[in-house]
Amino acid sequence: MSINGEKVGDHFLDPGWTQYSKHALYVTFDITSQLQQGNNAIGVMLGNGFLLYWRGTLPETNRRLWLSKK
Repeated sequence: MSINGEKVGDHFLDPGWTQYSKHALYVTFDITSQLQQGNNAIGVMLGNGFLLYWRGTLPETNRRLWLSKK
């Protein structure tokens, strides 16, 4: 996560893995000092998690095909 182009916290690949159907971990940060008067920009990068895996590219659409490991 970033606020106004600056990384929030010093964590990497956080939170840890869980069985999502039983636990959903999260991490909180106090971002008060990173907020500015007026408009602020918030950026978040999310991944697919480990429940999905890549199966290839669909040739007719050039889209990636993801299948669940359930």
